[in-house]
Amino acid sequence: MERDRLKAEGERQNAKAEAIRNQRDDAPDKTAGAYNGRYWVRCPVEVKAGIVVGFNIAMQNPIISTESGAKFAADGTVGEMVKTLDNFYRREDVQIPIWMAMRLIKLHQDGASESEITAEWETYWRPVNPAK
Repeated sequence: MERDRLKAEGERQNAKAEAIRNQRDDAPDKTAGAYNGRYWVRCPVEVKAGIVVGFNIAMQNPIISTESGAKFAADGTVGEMVKTLDNFYRREDVQIPIWMAMRLIKLHQDGASESEITAEWETYWRPVNPAK
């Protein structure tokens, strides 16, 4: 009896998940192939933390140069970075990919001037999204 109840509950959960996956969203979760702020704002905090941790681990990969990795290594804990990204996407364009948001946050933390931030923006963002 308990097995039947658990099976039925599992089937209900699977049906809910399938319905969510099948919902059409006019605003895509990716920009230029990378997850963006639309995706970020819908994620639970655990997924957001996983994204930050995974990104930080990737930036420490020997394939990535130390200089390149340092461009994205923001100060603070994972929890602080999650909150910072949450705040970023409340104020900024949600089409911005998460990796670019992390770079912009790092620039602000490092005290970069507006012209330096604009130059980074032009270097990374414009080539992948010329309409912006």
